[in-house]
Amino acid sequence: MPRPAHDSRTELGLLALTLIWGVNFSVVKATLAHLDPLALNALRFPLAALVLWGMVRRRAGPRLEARDVLGIAALGILGNVAYQMCFILGI
Repeated sequence: MPRPAHDSRTELGLLALTLIWGVNFSVVKATLAHLDPLALNALRFPLAALVLWGMVRRRAGPRLEARDVLGIAALGILGNVAYQMCFILGI
């Protein structure tokens, strides 16, 4: 069975993700010396939402059905709020 063609974008994306996650703790800890944890989250949420919205808008392919959007949005908000609150307050 032939191997699939090599796509370096995947490896570069994984490398970028590893670097971002690796420096995340240090950057957040340094930022918390100047900002309240809730204020930092208040800045991070809208910025992340804008970036993700832009990525979704650029994505080619089938769009979500209207009935799925509400459930996905609810899970995303709940998951992000719970995770980010625990992460920020834990640091």
